[in-house]
Amino acid sequence: MANETASVAVLGLGHGGSRVAAGVFEAFPGDGFRVTAADTDQRALDSLGLPNTIVLGAGWAKGQGCGGDVKRGERAATGCRSEFEEAFGSTLTVVVAGLGGGAGSGAAIAVARLARELGRPTVFLVTLPIAMEGRARRLQAEESLRELRETVDTVIAVASDNLFSALAADTPAPLAFATANRVLAETVAVWGRIFLAQPLFPIDLAAVRSLLATGPMDCRVGVTQGAEGATPDQLVDELKRSPFLGGPDGMADAEAALVGVVGGPGLSMGQLNELMGRLDACFSPNARLFKGGGTLATVTTGPQVLVLTCRRDTGANRPRQLELFAESPVISHGKRGNGAVLPKQEEFGLVEPSLGVFAGSDPTKVGTENLDIPTFQRRGIRIDLGTEE
Repeated sequence: MANETASVAVLGLGHGGSRVAAGVFEAFPGDGFRVTAADTDQRALDSLGLPNTIVLGAGWAKGQGCGGDVKRGERAATGCRSEFEEAFGSTLTVVVAGLGGGAGSGAAIAVARLARELGRPTVFLVTLPIAMEGRARRLQAEESLRELRETVDTVIAVASDNLFSALAADTPAPLAFATANRVLAETVAVWGRIFLAQPLFPIDLAAVRSLLATGPMDCRVGVTQGAEGATPDQLVDELKRSPFLGGPDGMADAEAALVGVVGGPGLSMGQLNELMGRLDACFSPNARLFKGGGTLATVTTGPQVLVLTCRRDTGANRPRQLELFAESPVISHGKRGNGAVLPKQEEFGLVEPSLGVFAGSDPTKVGTENLDIPTFQRRGIRIDLGTEE
């Protein structure tokens, strides 16, 4: 069976990743990908209709999920080492997961460690939660992403908000999530096809590593379905409308990008040259471009295009952390007895008496003094900031 010797594998982790894997299996059955889904939820796996599934932590989670706990998800995946070893492809494994939950985040970290240990070529395509899922889930996703990036060097993180902001507000929720799964499945499948294709000019994992090597990146992906008879201009227009690309300027604003084209055996040099020319024009002249193209017998439509754009992640979309100090703290010129100038410790905003975490609770009093208020505030003690001689 083709799956037993598959050179390209797709591994979906957790609820979101498993659904994307199922989308690849359903839409691209003839490409020979080994498609596997892994989750702690037995019922969710059974609903996918996939031949290869892994129930994580079956002995103790009993197929009932891990309650959003990343450590439980990681523990469950770590116990399935042999199953994951069989799920890897010999040439490439695309691992898909939605971060923020327990199974997806925890399993991604466990699989990343195993891939590094075994030296298996892998690309991790992970999604970050949409804003309405809440701050806690977002922070959990970002912590998992940080750990993932410390473990492997080919992690592509895509913000789900890019997709949902591109859809009309009255889009039915089931359709919106189905669109997300379809676009990600097409992205994964075209990525796999590029590595399976007979290369005209090759692209490899070294290019992906180079693309991501400058630090955390804001990544966006676009893909075309390859409609029969589509012209290069039509393919580029379709690409610009790809939801995860972030709008028509998604390519123009990129600092670097990977551009891959895969077509059927009839793809001509004229078509390829014209298409690449149209794609080049979408990017800034200063953008670093890594390009590849090839042909594959299973591509029976027009050429398919995959674009991965990257720009430095400035953290503008991350939840703000608690700021204890002013942006430009004032430095004191206090002196020791020997005349040495001392730097001043930044001043905390603790002027007004505050109950802090004790607000709303019964006060702890001794006489007339409320012990829940810090002593220096309660007694009006002035703190030496090092400004006096």
